[in-house]
Amino acid sequence: MVEEIFMGIIFMNIGTEYASMKGKCLWKEIRMRIHEHPILKFPKTKELEFTFNGGVYRGLEGDTIASALHAQGVKVLSHSHKHDRPRGFYCAIGNCSSCLMTVNKIANVRICTELLQEGMVVESQSGKGSLI
Repeated sequence: MVEEIFMGIIFMNIGTEYASMKGKCLWKEIRMRIHEHPILKFPKTKELEFTFNGGVYRGLEGDTIASALHAQGVKVLSHSHKHDRPRGFYCAIGNCSSCLMTVNKIANVRICTELLQEGMVVESQSGKGSLI
């Protein structure tokens, strides 16, 4: 476990533990979270399990899908349509299109504003998504 302190905020990078589950990646630890802050309080919340691109991930109740993925170390959420450049967590308020993904078979969900729920199936989306 590595502790990093930046501007008085303690970040915990617990690393990543992998386990094999029928050929899929299982993330066992939350990778990076703010645990102590000089002003803000972070109450303990329930861990939620969800699937992202076939792997099992965990987030916390109250997380958006994007914040849960970011805490797990997923930095690329999509790629630009024209040049296929990677896009990450950008506006976090649902105005841009950097975080569009397919959630529970519904295309073009803005994961920066969609709250995480237990058992969600989240998939990266290439292009403009499918409306099937």
